[in-house]
Amino acid sequence: MRQSPDPSNPPRWSAAEVRRALRWGAVIGLWVGSVGIAVHAVGQYAHDGWIGADTHAYWLAARRAHPYQAPPRYVDAFEYSPVFAQLTRPLRLLPFPVCYILWVGVEALVYVWLTRGLAWRWRLPVLLFCVPELALGNLYGVFSVVLVAGVALPELWAIPLLTKITPAGPGVLWFILTGRVRHAVRAVACAAVLVAVSAALQPDLWREWFAYLHGNSAGAIDGILIRCAIAAAITIIAARTGWAWLLPVAFILCTPVNGGVSKDLAMLPAMIRLYLRPPARPSRSARPRRMSGVPSEVAR
Repeated sequence: MRQSPDPSNPPRWSAAEVRRALRWGAVIGLWVGSVGIAVHAVGQYAHDGWIGADTHAYWLAARRAHPYQAPPRYVDAFEYSPVFAQLTRPLRLLPFPVCYILWVGVEALVYVWLTRGLAWRWRLPVLLFCVPELALGNLYGVFSVVLVAGVALPELWAIPLLTKITPAGPGVLWFILTGRVRHAVRAVACAAVLVAVSAALQPDLWREWFAYLHGNSAGAIDGILIRCAIAAAITIIAARTGWAWLLPVAFILCTPVNGGVSKDLAMLPAMIRLYLRPPARPSRSARPRRMSGVPSEVAR
């Protein structure tokens, strides 16, 4: 005969059941949040006419002899260094829709590569967080590659140094604090060589850029010093603990013009990649390892 449950002694969940409930709660929360952010952001961008806006600014700058015309945060504003404008000159040969499709396609492949190894129930919502970035067509996919691959190839840090400038600070500081001073020198030297070649080809364009930065610095970098100080503290913690996954957080904080939460979430794949596959320590005694606390269910 079956006994009725005793209300004074309710059944207790086992540790495995608690973990399973928390895991599925996290999965459901991740799906709800990612779908909501993707739908809201794309709908807002479409309503405001901002689909492909960032890529259009790069494409238009490649077609102009004087790209520094619109002030920051305005439509088609181009703020990056002449090096970027010169390297993207081939884009002017393409119709904008083709340029945008190619740009977004490359970024999408980057995010697929960064999230490989994740189980699909985690991977898809993480990719959905990148949809707002893909809708605008900025450089966050490229920056994600810099954060992940730049640990071994420091020359990649020349990309943020010659575009958004300040976000390169955490990378250079990371190299110095972890004993990779030569890596920091290589990153700065690569940027210096590119600047020298670019300035030799078009010195007037560099004068225009410096004038543009000087004339628009007050409105474009509000609070940047405070955010960079916080980013430096985070980078110090990351270097001391080996938590390289904190570098994307420092990178975002150093961005001169904050793009909002929906755009910043495009760095999540880089953070997860660095969390699951942290770079090796420079010390001989340290070995590459997986960080503790990673649920086995997250990876395949």
